[in-house]
Amino acid sequence: LSFVLVSLISILAIGLVGFFSLKKIMERTALNTFEAIRETKKQQIEMYFNTFNNQCKTAAQDLMIVDAMKEFKKGFDSISQNLQYPPEQIVEHANGLKDYYRNEYLMRLNANTGEDQSLKDYFGMMPDVTKILQYLYISNNPNPVGKKENLDDAKDGSSYSKTHAKYHPILREYLKNFKYYDVFFVDIETGEIVYTCYKEVDFSTNLLDGPFKKSNIAKLFLKIQEDQKPGDSHFVDFDVYNPSYGKAAAFVGAPIFDQNKKIGALIFQI
Repeated sequence: LSFVLVSLISILAIGLVGFFSLKKIMERTALNTFEAIRETKKQQIEMYFNTFNNQCKTAAQDLMIVDAMKEFKKGFDSISQNLQYPPEQIVEHANGLKDYYRNEYLMRLNANTGEDQSLKDYFGMMPDVTKILQYLYISNNPNPVGKKENLDDAKDGSSYSKTHAKYHPILREYLKNFKYYDVFFVDIETGEIVYTCYKEVDFSTNLLDGPFKKSNIAKLFLKIQEDQKPGDSHFVDFDVYNPSYGKAAAFVGAPIFDQNKKIGALIFQI
């Protein structure tokens, strides 16, 4: 009986040793697999963002982009003089824009973020150029939310809208082909967003003193302002972005040079 008992204990001990050895082998195999997956994903993510950086800094040096930046800036700076709206018409446009913010933008934003933002957060210091352009291309745009980019020309007769009709279809197609969310042209000196494709409420605002001056795109713009030569590019990580109704957004950007003069920033939203 003792011999049988000892034999059973020995068999059990050998079985336990084998079990734990097998367990360690399985754990090590699983760990090695996870490490390999992690390294592969790391390389994929690095390639993903390197591709965006390379596309952005290459696009920023394209002559069409340089010309578009100059023409959008010129049209942006002159639109009030071009249209010569009387004060009462600007008030009318502002009221139409407020309806859009109240009934479309703020309703969606607050529902997504749980915040309680109001019109005063946007209209307290809104300049006339923003009221005019956002009215023309956002609130008076016949396309629904999410389709505002389908308007090529606001038909107001301004030089800005002529420039928009010229470049917007090309830039819209570029975004679709390369799977970006939006593209921004920003005046390097003033911080004014003189063009966006998708016409969310960041369009025609100021990244230095406007409602989104604390956003991650504004932080990116400050980096681009410091660039001294073409070919630089920068990236800011994902964060909540209110113009996109509180969705997470990352941005990649590069300076636009006209010969040796830095004139703007080209920024893509991811």
